[in-house]
Amino acid sequence: MSDNNHTLTCFVEVPSPAYLSLKGHLTADFLADGPLPVNIISCRQSAKVKITIDFDGSELARLLCLDWCAKVSFESIGAGPEFSLQSKKINHRVCNEKKVEIVIDIPAGEFKCDPNECGTAYLMTVTVLAFDGCGVPAPFSGYCQGATIIVNPN
Repeated sequence: MSDNNHTLTCFVEVPSPAYLSLKGHLTADFLADGPLPVNIISCRQSAKVKITIDFDGSELARLLCLDWCAKVSFESIGAGPEFSLQSKKINHRVCNEKKVEIVIDIPAGEFKCDPNECGTAYLMTVTVLAFDGCGVPAPFSGYCQGATIIVNPN
């Protein structure tokens, strides 16, 4: 080795992709007065949607330090209003907590009351998107769809 060459040759060992495989499981629950999911509420009742992203214990997940944005939308089945709730963004460090949990509150009266109707059915959709520390969308997103919520006018 020459005296003029002070650069070392170095290597980084990276675990196999099978060891680091990143998996996520997204769920959304519509909750009213208790911890159990419901599908039927009164239009005068408050509710909330609890969104959970679980990375299933992946070793790679602990490196995720992201901002997560969640949005809940309701599409009426038949005649009725369609709307989205205000999006909610949280900062989350998977190294501190393995699951991302976002709760979006639905105030009483958010669903319109029509005493002449027999209730309105809505399809609920949830979307989530991650942003990196620079505010740029990261390649982590997902959705839940299909929960039918019945809102009664009582």
